[in-house]
Amino acid sequence: MTEGTGPAPQESVQSAAQSRTPPDPGVIAAGSPSPGEGVRYDLGQRLTRGSTSRSYQREANDPLYRPLSIYALDPSLSRLGGAIAEIKLPYEPLQPGPRGAIFEVDNIDAEGIAYPKADLDEPMVLLMNGYPPSVSQPQFHQQMVYSVAMLTYANFRMALGRDVNWASGAIVDGSNRLKLRPFGALQKNAWYDRSRNEIVFGYFTAERSTPVAQEGVGKVYTGLSHDIIVHEVSHALLDGLRAHFFEPTHPDVLAFHEAFADLIAFFQHFAYPDVVRAALGQTQGRLSEATGLVSLAQEFGRGIGAEGDALRTFAELGAGKARKTFDPDVLEPHDRGQALSHAVFSAFETIYQRRARQFIKLATGGSGVLQAGDLSDTLEELLVEVARKLAQHFLEMCIRAIDYCPPVDIQFGDFLRALVTADHDLIPDDELAYRETIIRAFGERRIFPRGASSMTEDALLWSEPQTSLPTDPELRLASLRLTDDLSEPADQREIRRLAAAVGMMVSDPRFAGEFGLISPLSRDFDPNTTSIPVIESIRIARRVGPSRQLTLDLIAEVTQRMRVTRGEKTFPFYGGATIILDAAGTIRFVIRKRLDNERRQQEQWDYVNSPSAANFWREEQGRFRADPAEVQRKLCASPPGPVPR
Repeated sequence: MTEGTGPAPQESVQSAAQSRTPPDPGVIAAGSPSPGEGVRYDLGQRLTRGSTSRSYQREANDPLYRPLSIYALDPSLSRLGGAIAEIKLPYEPLQPGPRGAIFEVDNIDAEGIAYPKADLDEPMVLLMNGYPPSVSQPQFHQQMVYSVAMLTYANFRMALGRDVNWASGAIVDGSNRLKLRPFGALQKNAWYDRSRNEIVFGYFTAERSTPVAQEGVGKVYTGLSHDIIVHEVSHALLDGLRAHFFEPTHPDVLAFHEAFADLIAFFQHFAYPDVVRAALGQTQGRLSEATGLVSLAQEFGRGIGAEGDALRTFAELGAGKARKTFDPDVLEPHDRGQALSHAVFSAFETIYQRRARQFIKLATGGSGVLQAGDLSDTLEELLVEVARKLAQHFLEMCIRAIDYCPPVDIQFGDFLRALVTADHDLIPDDELAYRETIIRAFGERRIFPRGASSMTEDALLWSEPQTSLPTDPELRLASLRLTDDLSEPADQREIRRLAAAVGMMVSDPRFAGEFGLISPLSRDFDPNTTSIPVIESIRIARRVGPSRQLTLDLIAEVTQRMRVTRGEKTFPFYGGATIILDAAGTIRFVIRKRLDNERRQQEQWDYVNSPSAANFWREEQGRFRADPAEVQRKLCASPPGPVPR
């Protein structure tokens, strides 16, 4: 629910329900409203997209995987450093483009040239395991963006235990696909555009020579950069998971988007064993000194003349170098976000060193001091295995934490609590001290969650509901009609049924406060300024723990909007909760941001009026407005400085 879809001043709750923006055709199931719908609660327009955004369901005779070659990082990496990687993607039949169940790749150049579409199911192409890596072959560009995007999507699906919906886009042939445009713009940039449900990858003439592009002559393609592809696809996936994470209500919100996308790109480096092997071999296993491994978008950085030959890097975190401490006065989203991404990287590096030390001590007879020269093959392989397994764990931990974040106004401290709680939920016994290390890394950078009494695990875990909430039999997993893979409700009708049960509960005057809401039935509710609660999403998460135990949770996201007045000006303010229920329908967590929190209201007012927010908020006749699609374009397409966002 974006700005402008709630009730306007002087409207009643009933009139707001009658005049709300109609849903996308074919998305919300037809039929009479459920009891309370439109009066006590409303349904978000993206609620039932889960039944139209589904990955391909493998059939009995299908191959398990589709092997394809990609540039592991970008074209500038040496073959000796693992430049070419062959990855195994979950198999799906593809139309030319390629066009599958989740992604569709465009073949039109920004200059109007229509290149031949990549046909990955053409027999000769199948025999070669796809097109060979080439900067000059347009079909490989199409293969590259599809392959890396699918690998990223597969990581999200594995971590969350379900498919991920796109935030927008038309339903074509029963599916909602995100369009990838590898030649989309003559710009030194790449960006995700919600309004068009696409990712645009720009290309440009190199301003400084790279190993494969001559200054002033050669082209640098963002669609051939692994990191830029992952970064932008992560933006789109996060937007699909959370309806309001592009609402710039606090300086942390957009900064979190940037930090999260950087972290996913970094941890996905470790999917390519040759890259990890070469990097650790060159530095005797010292991770922070493995520049190629811990830097993002190196060819792009060189091509625009960026300082340090990379767009961003974690290399500065090595021994004796300054720590990236959180500075609340830094407001530019990319710069601010680095404090968060560096905190997570620091924890990752600390645990890697701890795990690697036992093998180094064994290899050095207990001294722990390596002699000059190359690592032994055995030690090198052990360190590669440690780094790759740890990176996959951190990757899934970061993604899984999104289910444990509040639905609005995400701040860095909220993400720390989500990381700790999500990991504790799956792995209660933290015998390797992963969570302790993460907490310490955040504390060292002065990232402190609001409301936590101390920086210890027990204090940071989200708490159970303070009110005795009812167990609704309608929300028991045993009563749900699920697909064969248990990852989604069977159809749109079932999603609406679940939403009705959640809506009636959260709008009940006895319980609304526990969810950070104001019940439309309470005397405190003002229909002139406040919308009725909106059920944004209903999801089922399936997770497998280290003991191979299967955990199924129902996750609901509910929000509410209020128009707050300061003097003669108004701005939209959101509250709500992420609700996590177990298989019995019992509410385990209510992760909320209260709608009546005056401190948050004042903080948002101060930010909306600050010069740094002028790029995202605009004032029209005394009303502040931020359009998420416009925010994305400004954040991603035209940021300050010559870097892609």
